[in-house]
Amino acid sequence: MLISGIYGQSVEISGAVGVGSYRMSDLKDWQNLLVIINALPLEKTESFPVFVNFSGSISYHRKNLGVGLIAFSESTGGRLAYSDFSGSLFSDQLLSSIAVGPFVSRRLKQDSPLSFSAAILYYRSFLDLRDEVTILGATQITTEELVSSALAVQPAIQYEFKITEIFRIAPEFGYMVFGWRQALHLKENNEVFLQVNGNRADADWSGFRARVKIIAKL
Repeated sequence: MLISGIYGQSVEISGAVGVGSYRMSDLKDWQNLLVIINALPLEKTESFPVFVNFSGSISYHRKNLGVGLIAFSESTGGRLAYSDFSGSLFSDQLLSSIAVGPFVSRRLKQDSPLSFSAAILYYRSFLDLRDEVTILGATQITTEELVSSALAVQPAIQYEFKITEIFRIAPEFGYMVFGWRQALHLKENNEVFLQVNGNRADADWSGFRARVKIIAKL
């Protein structure tokens, strides 16, 4: 059943689960470089694929306009691998982020289930590098953590379906566009950067987003 009726003032809380595609051009180039410079014939088994993300928001609405705060949690990663009779090597690049920021929304008209929104987000990314080398049954693991910050804008469109007087479900589609991106650096030393082909590398989460939201109207 589609939303209908007159929208006055309300507070809305939402939670969502979805998927996202992530550009990550620098980190993909870095993976390719690792394959080239390593003496072993490493195989790329994962390269920052589409993966699940989560979000939540709280917003105030008056007529067909809304303002609020939204938070995201996203993750993806890469893996290089090699194995033979003597042992194995696994090199994992595990990437996650949290993002938070304000957003505004507008319904197509006051009683419309269709709405548009735009969010300005501060991103904090975390890159965990984990190498596991096993030779003749003996395993050695090394880890390193890098971090970075960024600013992004996400325009989105959603269409709401009424479940009860309080709850609604809404598919949402958007695209994350990044502006300023800080280079990835060691967590304990912000002057040591990840470099690819002589350039500092960053985490570029740009890409499409699709999610399903459960909305509670208070």
